[in-house]
Amino acid sequence: MVKFQVKTIVTDDDDDDDLKSNTCGGFEGETEYKIDAILSQLPKVDELLNLKVQPHDLKLEDDFNFQLDYIVAVTNLHAENYGIETVERIEAKRIA
Repeated sequence: MVKFQVKTIVTDDDDDDDLKSNTCGGFEGETEYKIDAILSQLPKVDELLNLKVQPHDLKLEDDFNFQLDYIVAVTNLHAENYGIETVERIEAKRIA
């Protein structure tokens, strides 16, 4: 077995300067401000340590509480994201 050796990577310092100067002029500060505003709305890690998640019983046989519609919508979004075949509401109700 051949011993692994790390190869050296040759870089050009001028390229780094070009990358730093080639920003989306004027939007960098605005974008950082928006990111900071969104991050400030997220809860802190300490607040999430005592978070308790409890299961919720779904009553899928009741057509008027929209729980089955929610399940079908989420399932079909998941299917579209992963290239899986989507299902109709009646098929999802039969499976559930």
